Amino acid sequence: MRAVQFSRFGAPDEVAEVVDLPAPPPPGPGQAAVDFLAAPINPADLLNLRGQYGIVPALPANAGFEGVGLVTAVGPGVDHIRVGDRVLLGGGTWRERQILSAAGLFALPPGLPSEQLAMLTVNPLTARALIHDAQLQPAQWVIKNAANSGVGRAFFTLAKKAGARGSRSCADLASRTH
Repeated sequence: MRAVQFSRFGAPDEVAEVVDLPAPPPPGPGQAAVDFLAAPINPADLLNLRGQYGIVPALPANAGFEGVGLVTAVGPGVDHIRVGDRVLLGGGTWRERQILSAAGLFALPPGLPSEQLAMLTVNPLTARALIHDAQLQPAQWVIKNAANSGVGRAFFTLAKKAGARGSRSCADLASRTH
């Protein structure tokens, strides 16, 4: 089974390497086997490889903060997900498969592209935290700069859902004045 690991910090193209790991065992009680389908490359992933993002991982570490995978087997006592379900993944997602605790997994809706689902964990949750920390109230105005990223797009969608008025980026407002 292949995975992207790093055993030192530095430039991503110098420290990330594809390694062969032993195949994981069958899932035990409360576990699921998941084959990884898609995982994006975020700026946070690249900073992590440099040792410059949030909590610095113990080395060697598996790369990738988010992704989506396919449940290929479930252990005894797992009945809320089934073989064939797609699930969100977090941490060490640049790999082929893994045995995970099933408790934090849930089936994703069918018909949505795996490449889009794979990006649901990092940026939308960051946007939600921004809105929550700002204690956004309905009818308040929101302006956010540097909003062209996934965080910015999710921020405005969530702000609008929370009832904010004028949910626009500075760039969008500037383009409307010319």
